[in-house]
This record gives sequence, structure tokens and C-alpha cells, in this order.
Amino acid sequence: NTDVVILTLFSNLLEISVYTVYHYVIANIKKIVTKFTVGFGSAFGDMYARNEIDLMHQNLSIFELIIYSFTSILYSVTLVMMIPFVIIYTHGVTDVNYVRPLFSLVLVIGGVFNCFRVPYRVITIAAGHYKQTRNGAIAEAVINIVVSVVGVICFGLIGVAIGTMCAMAFRTIQYVYYLSKNIMYRDMKYNENICPCDSECAIGKAVSVIGGKWKLPILCSLLANGKSRYNELLKNIRGISNTMLSKTLKELEDSG
Repeated sequence: NTDVVILTLFSNLLEISVYTVYHYVIANIKKIVTKFTVGFGSAFGDMYARNEIDLMHQNLSIFELIIYSFTSILYSVTLVMMIPFVIIYTHGVTDVNYVRPLFSLVLVIGGVFNCFRVPYRVITIAAGHYKQTRNGAIAEAVINIVVSVVGVICFGLIGVAIGTMCAMAFRTIQYVYYLSKNIMYRDMKYNENICPCDSECAIGKAVSVIGGKWKLPILCSLLANGKSRYNELLKNIRGISNTMLSKTLKELEDSG
């Protein structure tokens, strides 16, 4: 596991312990989604071999709806229940603070990207295009390692979650683009609304809260340094202007 190796080299065993508890939940949620998709690959492989592209388009739309809906429901529940689970699971353990809401949020977003790419990965492999997309896998690994190392040095434990989230997002987009341009010749507009949930979706709300260039760095700075004065935030966050900090803080305040 890349994250564990990076934490071993740049952090400490206590932080690895925290990571393991949260990763245990995310990994098992991923297994549920993976088990749910068994058999789809052979079906799409048969359609591709018969050159039934129109039928593949129809079934992919259904496949997407199933995966997006199932993933959104599972990870919305996970986002809400993760911290209560961790509190119960680590009851009586006082060696380190296991309650990390922001870390939980970033892990969940990374898990969502990982599951959202399932339809495109399944069809790409079923079509025999594994070798053609291996450069994307290499790039995913590089992004994960580089961003995670920088993130751990700057932000601690949450840095590896940010690295994983960025890598998962890149790989998902790469699969969507490759499938659309090289296998099914699909208009990219079909993938604009990646989440079928309505405005009440917990994941959608979370993404809207931390979206933008400066919100996540501000939250990470507060997580790392605790309560901070305005000038301390301005000093700790490199590159942010006085106006932008004020505006972003106001947006975070409005989001609750």
C-alpha cells in the first residue's frame, strides 16, 4: 500500500494506526461495489466482439446509473457514519486522536472516484485495451506518490488522502476520455453529470463546501494548527491574498 509506505517514511506509527482504521472502512465499501459488478465485463466483452456498439451505449447508460446511484448511497451513508463508527471502534484507545472528520471526507471522495470509474474500466478491459491505458496507471501511481509525499510533509496524515483522491480522480477522467475516444466514440457530454444524486446528496454537499482553490488548504491549516488568527492563516497559506482569504472564509462560514 503506497499510503502506508509513505506514512512509514514521513510520519509515525500512530498516524499509520489512524489511517488503517479509516482505510479498513473504505476498502470494504469498495469490495461491496466490486462484487456488485461481477459479470458485467463478460457481457460487455461479448457485445464488443459482436460489434454491437449501439447496444453497448444503451447498456452502459444503465450500468452508469446503477453504479452512480449505488456508490452515492453507500458513500453518503459512509460519510455520515464513519466518525461514529471510529469513535465506537477505538473506544478506550487514548494513544492518538482517531477522530479526523476532514481526513474521513477526503478518503470518501477518493473512494467515490474509485467506484465511479468502474463502468469505464470494465469496458476498457473487456475490449482488450489494457495495454493502451497502462500509461494512465503509471501516471496515477506517480501522482499518488508525489502528491502524497508533499501532502504528508505539509499537512500530515491528510496528505496521503489528498494524494489518493487526486490519483483516483485523474484515473477516472482518463478512463472516461479513453473510452469515449477509442472504444465507443461517445460524446463527452454524457459524462458531465457524474453524480445522479439530487441537491441533498451528502457527497455533493461536501464537495461544494471544499470546492475551489483555497478552501481545502485553509481547512488543512486549521486542522494542523488548531484555532488561528486571521493574520496567522494569511502567513501559513502560501500564495493566498488578503482579499481571497477573506472571501473564502466568508464562503466557508456561509456553508456552516
